[in-house]
Amino acid sequence: MSQPSDSQHIVQLIRALDDPNSDKREAAAVEILEIGEAALTPLFAALQDKSWRVRYYAAWALWQIGHPRSVEPLVHALLHD
Repeated sequence: MSQPSDSQHIVQLIRALDDPNSDKREAAAVEILEIGEAALTPLFAALQDKSWRVRYYAAWALWQIGHPRSVEPLVHALLHD
C-alpha cells in the first residue's frame, strides 16, 4: 500500500490517465487501483479536472476501489458535470 508521502506519485499517475497512449492510461489506472485507499483524495480532486478522460478514469478508479467515502464525490460529479 502507498504511504502519504507518495501523494506526488499518485498525482503523476492521475495525470497519466490523460496520456494519448492507451497502454499508458491502462497501466496508470491499474497502479492506482493497487494503491487503493491512499489514492482517494487525489482521485476526488481529479473529478474536477478539465480533461474528460481524467475525470472518467478517476470516477472509474473510485468505483473500483469501492470505499464509502467515494459515494458523495461521485454523486456530486455526476450531477455537476
